[in-house]
Amino acid sequence: MIYIILALLLETFINKKSGLSYKEHMGIVFLSTGKNNGTAVALATMAFGPLVAIPAAVLPIFQIILLILYIHMEKIIWHYFEGKKHKSNLIREEE
Repeated sequence: MIYIILALLLETFINKKSGLSYKEHMGIVFLSTGKNNGTAVALATMAFGPLVAIPAAVLPIFQIILLILYIHMEKIIWHYFEGKKHKSNLIREEE
């Protein structure tokens, strides 16, 4: 669970610094957060045994919950990505 939270925070920061829009950021977050989980479960099972794969197998349950919470933070995230651009556009339109 800590991994998902750190991944979301890091992806948000890097995407903002890269100049991506809110829509591009959300696409990247949802595609990259749950990627390769099945592969991780298979590798852990083959290499170490079935008990080692339990955390990786349970992780998708927490991914769904945290991504739903991330969607509910839409306004905060949108303002982080688009807020300053939006305000500057309003000032230009008034001039």
